[in-house]
Amino acid sequence: MSLVSLTFGDKRNCFSVLPQIQVTRPSDCIKIDPSIENKVEVLKSCFFYKHNEPYIVANITSGIVAEKMFGEVNGKTFEVTELNSKYGDAGIAKQGMTIGICVKGLENEIIQKGAVILFRQCQEQPPLGVQ
Repeated sequence: MSLVSLTFGDKRNCFSVLPQIQVTRPSDCIKIDPSIENKVEVLKSCFFYKHNEPYIVANITSGIVAEKMFGEVNGKTFEVTELNSKYGDAGIAKQGMTIGICVKGLENEIIQKGAVILFRQCQEQPPLGVQ
């Protein structure tokens, strides 16, 4: 055998493992546990120019928060339309992470620093008009 065939093979062996390659992201390992309460503590609430709904910066104290979840604060229910975290546009974040959320359903309301928001999954959504 030559050094070339030892280094590069003799072109009869297939070294490709494409069918066995699997790409996973950190956000793929985050699963919602129904037995844990999904709760965040508000760090800041602000408005962007020409937007009526607040942008909330919060720290997740327990559980998971994801896009399309419903939250409740000050007796009003709202929906998370977009979630920003260290995972980028993954749309999900876990306990200990600081997140930014765009919400729908809280027009012109300032949420105070330190307020606690509870979240639930979308299948637990109340009927429209009921709050």
